[in-house]
Amino acid sequence: MQNSLVSYLLESSVCLLAFYLLYFLLLRNETCFRYNRFYLLSATVVSFLLPFLELASFQKVVALPVTVPSLTPYVVNAAIEARPVIDNSPLSWVSVLLLLYGTGVVLFSVRFTRQLLHLTKFIRKHKEQAEIKHGITVIPTHGEWPTFSFFRYLFWDNSHPLTQEEQERILQHERVHIKQRHSFDLIYLEIMAIVFWFNPLLRLYRKALMATHEFLADAHVIQTEDKTAYGLLLAKQVLQKNNFALGHYFNKSLTLKRLKMIHQTQSSPSKVKQALAFPLLGLLALSLSSNQLPLKELNKASSSVERGQTKAHTQTTMAPQYPGGEKELLKFIGQTFRIPQEASKNNYYGGVFIQATIAKDGTPGDFKVLKGSHALLENEALRVIQKMPKWEPSGTSATYIFPFSVVIDGFKNDRQVINQKFEQALAQVSSQATAKSIKVTAPVVLVGYGPAE
Repeated sequence: MQNSLVSYLLESSVCLLAFYLLYFLLLRNETCFRYNRFYLLSATVVSFLLPFLELASFQKVVALPVTVPSLTPYVVNAAIEARPVIDNSPLSWVSVLLLLYGTGVVLFSVRFTRQLLHLTKFIRKHKEQAEIKHGITVIPTHGEWPTFSFFRYLFWDNSHPLTQEEQERILQHERVHIKQRHSFDLIYLEIMAIVFWFNPLLRLYRKALMATHEFLADAHVIQTEDKTAYGLLLAKQVLQKNNFALGHYFNKSLTLKRLKMIHQTQSSPSKVKQALAFPLLGLLALSLSSNQLPLKELNKASSSVERGQTKAHTQTTMAPQYPGGEKELLKFIGQTFRIPQEASKNNYYGGVFIQATIAKDGTPGDFKVLKGSHALLENEALRVIQKMPKWEPSGTSATYIFPFSVVIDGFKNDRQVINQKFEQALAQVSSQATAKSIKVTAPVVLVGYGPAE
C-alpha cells in the first residue's frame, strides 16, 4: 500500500507536469481563454484520476501454470489479536512522512479557514453599509482591502478617487468574475493545494488559472469599452496592494501581460494547439497502463520461471539460512502473526507480500511491502517479518519475498475465488522476483474467524 501511494503520487505529478508544460509552451499566449480555463481545471482532475485507469487491453489475465511458483502453502489457524500489539521500535520513515504530511494538511487548512473567517467577519462588520447593484452585494472596504470579488460579493475600495466611467468599467470587470463563477475554480484549487500541499505544480496551476480569469474579464469589458482607456485604468490600479488570496482583484502583478492580451484578443486562437491536449491524454493513459505486465512479458515469465527456479535452487546453499531451515521460518510466522480484531470483524482478507534483505552477517533489514489487500494486514505482516531473528550467515546477502494469505472464516467468502486471486498475485510476484534473482519463500495461509453469528 505504501509503495502504491508513492507510485500514485509520482504518476499524478508526472501528469500534472505534462499538462502544464503543454499549457505553458503552447496555450499560455493564445486568446482561447474559455478553453484555457476548461483545460487547466480538467488537467488537475485528469491528473489525479488517470493513475487509477486500467485499460482492458493491457490487463488481460494470462493463466500461468500452477507450478509458478511450485511452493507448498503452509496453512495455520492464526490467533486473533487480543489487544493492540505494542511495538517499541523507532518510527519508520513512512510514519515520519505521514506525520509530516498530516502536519502540512493541518497548517494549510488552518490558513485557508482563517482567510474565510476573516472575510466572513469583514462582511458582518460592514453589512449595514452594503448595497445591491445588478444583483451583486457591494461592500465598501474603506481602504482596508482593494477592490475584488468573491462569489456574489464585490468588495469595493472607495478610498481611491475614480470617475463614474472608471467605476463602471471596474464593476463590469468584476461582474464577469461573479457571473462566470470564477471563485468556485479558486476554492477547488485551494482545496487540492491543501490535500497535495507538497506539490508545487498546483501553485503554478492556480497562478495560471487566475491569470486566465483576468483575461476573460478583460476581454468582456473591451467589447464595449475603448482599449486604450481601459489599459490606462489597469496601470492606474496596479499600485494598490492585495492581501486576500482567494479573491479576484481588479489590480494584479500581471498587468503588463493583461495589457498585451487586450490588444491580442482580435487574433484567432490556434485550433491545432488546443487539439494537442487529446493525444497527450492518450499518451499518458497508455504510459501509465504499461506499468502492468504486458501480455508478452507474462507469457515469457511463465516459461522462464522453471529455469529461474533451478538457478535459485543452486544458489540456496550459498544464501543465508533461517535457524532450523524454512520449516522453522514458516512455524515462526504462523505463531507470531496475529490477525487484527478489526480485520476479523470486518472481513478484511487477501494476500500480502513482504520483501526483506538478509545481510551477509544474517541480519534482516530493508523491509518493505510489495503488495497488499489492506493496510491492517500489511502492517501486521510487516511487523512479523521485522521480528525475525538473525539468520545463519553465509558470507553473501540475499533478498526474500514472504507471501501471506489471510482468510477469514465465518463470512460468506468463496475460498476458491480467494485462492485463485492469491495464486495469480503470487505467480506475478514470483515471476518478477525470478528475473531479479530474488527468492520467494513458501506462502503462509493464515486462517482467522469472524464474529460468531
